[in-house]
Amino acid sequence: MTVLSTGDELVEAAAQPEYGQVRDINGWTIAAQSEACGMKVVRRALLGDDEELIKSEVRRAMEEGDLLLTSGGSSQGKKDLTEQIFADAACPGVFTHGLALKPGKPTILGYDSGTETVLAGLPGHPAAALLVFRLLIEWLWREKTGQKPAPCLTAQMETNIAARRGRQPAFWWSCCR
Repeated sequence: MTVLSTGDELVEAAAQPEYGQVRDINGWTIAAQSEACGMKVVRRALLGDDEELIKSEVRRAMEEGDLLLTSGGSSQGKKDLTEQIFADAACPGVFTHGLALKPGKPTILGYDSGTETVLAGLPGHPAAALLVFRLLIEWLWREKTGQKPAPCLTAQMETNIAARRGRQPAFWWSCCR
């Protein structure tokens, strides 16, 4: 599998960010979580918002492995190129853009039948990227490899935490690890 972090604002974790820059933590955390699940990370790369470079790296990743995870570029802005790049590179291509999940809504999922590669465009926000990884990618890996589901832990809160208007208040919380 390949992990690609995209965004002009990103610098390597060891670099000192300048004004308007942030360290790439998604590439490292997603790669580490992937390896903890038993996946083999073939390559991790940090890419700016360069459409041709991202296209080239996506095609390379599809040839190298059966899973490509990107972070960033999945929303609806001018520099959010992931959906179109996945659609152009893969056949049948993108099958969903947007999940009823918060954080994590701008997730992009696709597939290429020629290389049998699953493509996942994770959000750029670190918490959202890791959440989508844990809920979808790790679950898919466990299913594909015949591993037992992650154990679920359920907890009940003693005090209600109010939800946003129009949403059901949270009386319980369940977390699968």
